[in-house]
Amino acid sequence: MKATKKKSIISKLMALCLTLVFVLSMSMSVFAVDLTEGSTSTITVTGTADDAGATINAYKLIDVNYDYANDQLVEPVYQWTDTMAAWLSAHDTYKDYIDTTNSNSVTAAYMDLTAGTLNTFYKAVVEAGILTAADATGTIAEHAGVYKAELTVGMGDYLVTATAADGKTATYQPMHAEIMPDFSGAAVTLVPAEVALKGSLVPD
Repeated sequence: MKATKKKSIISKLMALCLTLVFVLSMSMSVFAVDLTEGSTSTITVTGTADDAGATINAYKLIDVNYDYANDQLVEPVYQWTDTMAAWLSAHDTYKDYIDTTNSNSVTAAYMDLTAGTLNTFYKAVVEAGILTAADATGTIAEHAGVYKAELTVGMGDYLVTATAADGKTATYQPMHAEIMPDFSGAAVTLVPAEVALKGSLVPD
């Protein structure tokens, strides 16, 4: 009889402990903030053995308007960085890409650009020389048989450039990478981006 009573008490204590663990875990889930302003993800740029040593730079062109307290996007979602806003506003060719009356937001005219026109725009941005400080820099190197560079960046829309290593001549095309939140899982995360080097390279 005493043994049965003892087992009953132990069972109740175990049940109570499990309940406390469950309540604590639920509380942590409720109050946890999935993303912070310091949250980062990765842009992976892949190439070949001929691209080894190439310098990769990522420049943020567009900020993402995000409410970190409530983990949600806020309108206007896409806003040009200050550098890009100043340059766009000063050029009649591109002024339709920015809404200066709405927090320098990105307009539908830009969002609807074809791939070819977008590539021409990226080249113009690079040639303008306004991208002076990269948000992230890496070098193409071999990793387990794969030639790549991994750049750690925050949320946003990036222009990625490549410069050949010394002793090599290359013409690389500007690339685009976007780091955006993913709301499909149990926690909000930043989706990594992967782009491939585009262009021709001939060793000297």
